[in-house]
Amino acid sequence: MTDTAFDALLARLEKAPDNLTLRLAILRRARSAGLASRALELVLELDPDAVADADDRELVACTFEEAGLDDDAAIWRGAEDEATAAEPSAPTTSVPPVRPVAKPQKALRVVGGTDGPDPFGDAVVEEEAPLTFEDVGGLDDVKRDIERRIIAPFRHAGLLSRFKKRAGGGVLLYGPPGCGKTMIARAMAGEAGFNFLSVGISDILDYHVGSSEQHLSAVFDKARNNTPAVLFFDEIDALGSKRTSDTAVHQNQLVSHFLAQMDGVDNRNDGVLLLAATNIPWSMDGAFLRPGRFDRLFFVPPPDRKAREAILALELDVRPAKPDLAIDQVAARTSGLSGADLAQIIERAADLAIDATLEQGREVPIDNDMLAEATRTVRSSVLDWLSTARNHATYSNESGRYDDILDFLKKHGRT
Repeated sequence: MTDTAFDALLARLEKAPDNLTLRLAILRRARSAGLASRALELVLELDPDAVADADDRELVACTFEEAGLDDDAAIWRGAEDEATAAEPSAPTTSVPPVRPVAKPQKALRVVGGTDGPDPFGDAVVEEEAPLTFEDVGGLDDVKRDIERRIIAPFRHAGLLSRFKKRAGGGVLLYGPPGCGKTMIARAMAGEAGFNFLSVGISDILDYHVGSSEQHLSAVFDKARNNTPAVLFFDEIDALGSKRTSDTAVHQNQLVSHFLAQMDGVDNRNDGVLLLAATNIPWSMDGAFLRPGRFDRLFFVPPPDRKAREAILALELDVRPAKPDLAIDQVAARTSGLSGADLAQIIERAADLAIDATLEQGREVPIDNDMLAEATRTVRSSVLDWLSTARNHATYSNESGRYDDILDFLKKHGRT
């Protein structure tokens, strides 16, 4: 993580200095990036009485310890024990203590595929740096809803146990291509500290009879052995398309096997959050969307103006650019563009800057003229999707599943 990115996070913290969750999230990122002095700054202002979670207290204690402040570290490790000893014993009918699940801060990427009983063994799992919601430009409403409905309950295992709910289930992200579904999925896992296993469709499908089912079982077993985990399937419609009498037998068998793995046996999927993304949810077999499977749907729309400005800023942050760029004006002129379209604008502006650099023999940063020219050349890639989605949401929406699409189209004048 660059100093610029870290300073941006600190600027956000200055606006909400009492946001303990944000402070601890920044602390973890500072420690993982080796920014020891910055990490120390974050914990000096913390009150031991304000931090109840044992993992968070140990994180703070380690930060003090690595800075040579052993007395402060001892306070953080001992204060909780003293507070616990001073409290009267809780009655047996009280709600179990609310404790977050373990936070491994690890992302696993399932890649490739090998012959044998476990085509997704340890040899084909590689580490990747986890993302958080800070890395996702815009989509504030989607992130807020995911935090409230998915991450917070998943973290509090004691509370879920009290209400007889299992930690896990299925979430389906749907929307037009290039609008951040995959990035939201990775950020969801990184935000909560879950293991993240991303599965490529090509890693599952196999022309040998029974091999696809075997690969799918191996993926689920990998997730069950790395709980708490997010098991992410991109382009899920390729694996879960509607079963009909005209569909190939092996495809119907794969869908049935997928459904069986989702249901689990003896609650074996407890601690596994199934996450999938698709551009065409209406093509999926209805059995995937029943309660207990992918029963939580989140519409990931094209970015609004604020989100477009954030995406453009993130794309420009890692490139040579003039400091006075009119990003807000570009955001105002790009309604209906996806996040991928906006990234393409910056790519084309970068091409213009490279051409100018080669021509002048010195580095020429991206300027407003380059942005304006690049903006004129990029067209929306989501208009066809919105047209198709409108038809499904208008004429095939008896269950109200696609009301979010209608709300979006009405709000943006595309009905």
